[in-house]
Amino acid sequence: KASGINAKYMGESGRQRQDVVLTSDMNEKARMLWSLIQSCPEYWQARKQVKEEIVKPKYTTGVDVQHLLEESGEAAKLRELIWKLYQETASNVSDPPVKDHVSTEQESSYSRQSFPCPPPPLPLASQCNELDSVSTSYHAWSENIKAGIVALARDSSRPLVRLKSASSKDSGDGSKVRFVADSQDLFTMLQKVDNKNYSGESRGLISWGLIRLHLYTPPLAALRKQYMELKPDYRQVGVDKVAWFNAERIQIGTRALNRMMIPHLQQFAKRGLPPSIRRDTWTAVLGVSMNAAARSQFQQLSADVATTDFIIDDAVKLDVETACNNDNYFVFEDVIRLVALVFVRDSWLDSHCASKPQEALLLPVVNGSTQTRQFPPCGFVPLKNFAFLIAPVAFLSEQPHEVYLLFRSLFAKYFCRLFCVSSHPQSIIGLCKLFESLLQTQEPELFYHMIRLDAHPLKFAYPWITQAFAGYVEAEQVLQLWDRIIAFDSLSVLSILAAAIMSFRAPSLLQVSSVAEVSEVLEDLTFVEVIPLLQNFLFAEQLMT
Repeated sequence: KASGINAKYMGESGRQRQDVVLTSDMNEKARMLWSLIQSCPEYWQARKQVKEEIVKPKYTTGVDVQHLLEESGEAAKLRELIWKLYQETASNVSDPPVKDHVSTEQESSYSRQSFPCPPPPLPLASQCNELDSVSTSYHAWSENIKAGIVALARDSSRPLVRLKSASSKDSGDGSKVRFVADSQDLFTMLQKVDNKNYSGESRGLISWGLIRLHLYTPPLAALRKQYMELKPDYRQVGVDKVAWFNAERIQIGTRALNRMMIPHLQQFAKRGLPPSIRRDTWTAVLGVSMNAAARSQFQQLSADVATTDFIIDDAVKLDVETACNNDNYFVFEDVIRLVALVFVRDSWLDSHCASKPQEALLLPVVNGSTQTRQFPPCGFVPLKNFAFLIAPVAFLSEQPHEVYLLFRSLFAKYFCRLFCVSSHPQSIIGLCKLFESLLQTQEPELFYHMIRLDAHPLKFAYPWITQAFAGYVEAEQVLQLWDRIIAFDSLSVLSILAAAIMSFRAPSLLQVSSVAEVSEVLEDLTFVEVIPLLQNFLFAEQLMT
């Protein structure tokens, strides 16, 4: 009887200790999650919006903060953010195995080994360049851009900004127009970035890639999990052209738009968007304000385009002409030109981009002021072929201001990273590294064959990625691809598609014996249907069964 009572007591005591441990673990995870939330720009944006709202004179009594967050749409964004961070935390922190009869000293040592330290807070947009070598390269790239602007002004003997009344007429000779920098210049810079202080031992496959920076890239298994909604088991808009399915998707999407639940819309978009609701869905998910104030701002910037001439305007116009030589986009040339010229004049971008592609050139303000202003106001000098990123958005609306506001938000949230020297996994370096890793692991024979020919795969994939395939595949295919960028909140799909195209063309590429033949095989991508290729690359085993 005594032993039974003792066993019962020990059992209750053990449960109590277990409850204490579980509570402690939950508190630790909660603290970790709270730390991650505080390091995210979305949290501080919501705080700022609430503070700006509650100081208005109309609030004379207590303020319902939760109601304000719900009305502004920030509550839905925060719920989505918390859910994503919780999933990441749950996948990173695992419970340790149980050990019996562990001394206090051993238990302390064991705990330090079994419980991984919480991941560092997510970097803010302005703090994404955490590696010294990357930061150095970022500053060097920025200095190159600044020097290019100064040299252009000096060689053309004209100011950076002037009134159009004082401007000479355009010569119309595109051969005399000079770009400040080319995307190939950035590509050359990326190949030089290297973390020389890396001391870790090489694990797994030795990289044959051009990107020397040591960055983590998710394996194919992790990408399959991330892009689970692309599985062939699920019907996809634009692929499964069945009348009832398209009608059903429009009905579901319209209902989600009426409720304005952003996580639901993002989840819905993972299987593609019907063209009839694409504009409204992008507007909601990207948080674009199509109000009178936004339209007025666009009109003011358009007026500035009509009265002032920037030294980079000629290059922007030539770039638009080049993009509009494409059969998909020539009818939108006037809209694309206006959007591009307004873009470089919009200072909103400098403070809202997820990553700043460059450090802006600072100019003194006239009248003896000690203040400075930057050129261009957007903080970014467009590189050659930048206009291709604008062109597909012109399909979404007949109103130029709507096209501009959609593109501006798309660039600020995603495409700015395609021009930023950064170690962020979504930056152009991370995307190039992911492409090389995927192709080398899935098609090692092809990878080795191409580098032996001095036709390195990344040399062909790099322009596809930086243009987000605009200008390479048909416009509707581009929009279907961009649907997934917005829905999955990731640019990684660009790297996956680039690897998928190489893999699909592997039989032909393995037969060539020169760089010219490789170029010929990869030159025409108008045949590409992006979703079937992504499915084939990610879920090939499932398609074979």
